[in-house]
Amino acid sequence: MEPSADMEALTQDIQYEFDELEHQCFSVENYHNIFHHFNFTIKMKVNDSADWTSMLFFAEVKEIFKRKIYFYSPLELYENGHCYACKKQGMDDLRHPIIGVYDRGNPGTIHVRR
Repeated sequence: MEPSADMEALTQDIQYEFDELEHQCFSVENYHNIFHHFNFTIKMKVNDSADWTSMLFFAEVKEIFKRKIYFYSPLELYENGHCYACKKQGMDDLRHPIIGVYDRGNPGTIHVRR
């Protein structure tokens, strides 16, 4: 699918910058289920403006059979989906999408804290 001319014009008029890594959680549930969750912010501004705005994102990096798979999604202001893996590790501040194709962990997995 080719991007529309309107979409290309819109994205060319906006500058994006990585802002800050806010939270992260690394989970190993078993040999075949390893994933890493992140919250980070991206700064954006329209080229003609001096004002930057910031947006919070969720990302997951998962390794399956030695291949890395990436998922990311912007988060709405009050969006905070459930993740067994992060909650069991005490990562209550790490926010997740309410819907999306990311690993939420298994309620029966025991995470050892050292």
